[in-house]
Amino acid sequence: MAGDLPLFQVITGLGATGNALCRSGVDKLAFTGSAATGKKVMAACAENLTPVVIEAGGKDALLVDEDANLDAAADAAVWGGMSNAGQTCVGVERVYVHERVYDQFLDKVVTLAKDLKAGEGEPIGPITMPSQLKVIRRHIADAIEHGGRAVVGGGSTRSATGTSNPPCWSTCRRNPRPSAKRPSGPR
Repeated sequence: MAGDLPLFQVITGLGATGNALCRSGVDKLAFTGSAATGKKVMAACAENLTPVVIEAGGKDALLVDEDANLDAAADAAVWGGMSNAGQTCVGVERVYVHERVYDQFLDKVVTLAKDLKAGEGEPIGPITMPSQLKVIRRHIADAIEHGGRAVVGGGSTRSATGTSNPPCWSTCRRNPRPSAKRPSGPR
């Protein structure tokens, strides 16, 4: 009977787990991950007409309009971008700020972020996979190459065990243009 089971259950796992779920007869499945894997999940669910929600690489934007509560928005940007060392599928990856409040918002973000440190006993946990260090460095270099500037930290990460330098925040151009390399737009 449906009343005996929770309405919503979270199950984590790798490909075999996902494959089993897609074919298990669940009423609906929600997937968060890469676009390539999302396509596989969607195809597997289609075999049984299992409804599926796919969140695959939306780049997790935070919008800050000119009438926003800037204290709350800055807190959301810092927490959303740096909680779990930034390694969460719903973490803030981009922040679009109205030009009229840009400088004030950036000041608030810098104030919140400047004293953060990553590692054991710190508010930000360690990088969970050594391969992510290359990804982080690549993102920082790309942002700076495309007109961003580091406003907190130095962007140097020493290890995957929690001894990272303070996080680096970059700002993009005030009038960003979509990158020819990445159709999803500016970072």
